[in-house]
Amino acid sequence: MGLARMPCYVADAEPDLQRLDLTRPPSTWGVWVLSHGDLRSTARVRVCREFQIDIIERQRTRVEELESIYA
Repeated sequence: MGLARMPCYVADAEPDLQRLDLTRPPSTWGVWVLSHGDLRSTARVRVCREFQIDIIERQRTRVEELESIYA
């Protein structure tokens, strides 16, 4: 059992997680996609990083809308 603050689009996809109706200020956290300096230019790491950035960007509107709802 635990409690975590996470993006709704991640948690909503997992049926075993339950959303709590807590009044919280909107998050000011940013999202960082990091990779080891020696590996960042390798094809597999670059493709993975680009995939992650694409997924995050596609969810931007949803995340921003949900944060304003819970503000």
